[in-house]
Formats: sequence, structure tokens, C-alpha cells
Amino acid sequence: MNRTRIEELVKLLPGNCNLFRHGSGEYYMNRPAQRLAAVVNRPDFPLMFVKEFASRGEVLPPTVTEVYLREAHAHWGEPGPVKNLVIQRVEELLQPANQYQQSILNALLIVQDTTLDQIAEWLSLPVAAVKIYEQLCFNVRDRRAEQSYIAGIVFPGGRAKWMNVEAIDEDLKLLQAGWIHGAKEVLWLAGLDREESQAPSAAQHLRELTNRLITNAVEMARSGSLNLNTAAGLGVMKTLLAAKPEAPSGMASDSEAGIGALNWGPGDAIKYTLDRLQPQPDEPGYKEPDYSDIMLQKAIDANKKNRELERQAGKT
Repeated sequence: MNRTRIEELVKLLPGNCNLFRHGSGEYYMNRPAQRLAAVVNRPDFPLMFVKEFASRGEVLPPTVTEVYLREAHAHWGEPGPVKNLVIQRVEELLQPANQYQQSILNALLIVQDTTLDQIAEWLSLPVAAVKIYEQLCFNVRDRRAEQSYIAGIVFPGGRAKWMNVEAIDEDLKLLQAGWIHGAKEVLWLAGLDREESQAPSAAQHLRELTNRLITNAVEMARSGSLNLNTAAGLGVMKTLLAAKPEAPSGMASDSEAGIGALNWGPGDAIKYTLDRLQPQPDEPGYKEPDYSDIMLQKAIDANKKNRELERQAGKT
């Protein structure tokens, strides 16, 4: 359901709709902009729309032609035996006892390159139930192009808000994992993927950890958290950078600690560090690092410096 259709459905809701209630009082929003703002960013608006009419014992307006909305209304609004087993499965997912499965499902639905068939297989659910759940309860696929809407679900209040938070809600952690890293990360965090990691060797584990530490530190710096004493991620990164690397052959090092341990620039040290994160000699895909460009530039710079010193000495 896209935003245009939501705007149309909001106009069909009664003025004393619970969705438009201010707190627990009897005051209801009466301006169209207020009403739209209250619901337009709710992923579960389609379900809330259906339940509003069902709870009142009212039929859906004739302009509501979506089959899934009418089937859901019949399920929640008409007494008697269950008529739709798919909608019943969706209702089962919404129960508190299935909160974690619901969180996993939401995180997989937010991933851009997954299909409903894949999600259904991973979670042992009927494909029809996954489809109706997404349409009713977690409306993201028809609104994927609305970046602010998706960002509001994955990063409520913005990414920077969550950069220095020690404990993130599990539901939100899964959503962020799905949006940033994809379905495999969600399955691994949820315990559905038995692989300990995507990296098959200790060296690759180390590279993955280092890359994530670097990425996290850069994101924290970009979000304005660089100078926070409580920024644990930056502290870990400082420790990593303080470890004295071994200088490449042909480059002397001194006794200082950290990146300053090398008599070459920080940019060169970073390049060397990143090269060290590539496949090692005992791993497939290994390629001998080439530092000739660095060494050539150092020679050029030294030559320029010597000529400048000679020029200055000639003036005295």
C-alpha cells in the first residue's frame, strides 16, 4: 500500500477513530494534516484501518476494494468459525508468544533483495501468510522508494541517535542488521543460521572484526560522537591503531608507538594496514602487496628535500 492509497483511506475513517485520539482523553484530531501525520508512517496502518471498522461492527466502505483488506475485515469483524486460515496464521504471528518470530519476519521483509518465497522457507511459514502479513502489518515493500519512511522504521530519530547506545532493542537490532548487512546477517543473529560466521578462517575473522571496528569508528565520527568519553567503539579503535605494525621491507621504523611508529605518513600506514587485511600467504587469493609506489614517492620527496637544503645552503 503506497502513500497515495493511505491518504485516500484516512479520509474514510470516522472522526472519533481511536487512531486520531489524543492520549487517553476524549479529544480527537480534527484537522486532515493531523490525522494523516498520526498514521502515515505506521507500518501497521492497513491492519489498524480494518480493525477500526471491525470493532464498530461496521462494513468497509465500497471504495475499499483490496481483497486482503476485505478478508481481514471478515476475519476480525464477523463472528463464527474461522473462514480464512491464512489470516488466522497472520493473527497467530501477532500474538505476544510469537513476538520474536515477528521481529525476525520484519527484519527479513526490510531486506531489499529477499523474496517472499525465501522468507517463507526460512521461517517455515506459508508464502500466502508472509504476503498478507506484509500487506497488513508491516507495509514496507510498496513504500521502499520512500527513503524517509524506511529510515524512520530502521533508525527512529536518525542513525546518529543509535551510534553511542550500549543496548539496542532486539527488534531494532534485527531491523538494522537486515537493512545494512542483508538476510544472512539476520538469520545468523536470530540463530537460524548455524554457521558461526561467514568467515571460514581465523585470519578472515580478524579482518572482518577490524573492518567492522573501522566502519563503526568512522560512522561515530561522522555522527559527531568523536569526542565522547563514553564512545566505547572509538576507544577500541584507538587501541587497534596504537598497536605497532611491522614496517615493510626497506622501510625503517623507530621506537614510537602507534601509527607514528613508522617514519612514513599516516596515509601510508593505513594503506599498509588495509593490505594486511587482505588474504594472507596461506589463504586462497593471496597477492603479494606492492609498496613500490610508496617507496618511489619517498625517494622523490627525499630528493626534493635534499635539493631544497642545497639551495638554501648556497644562499648562506
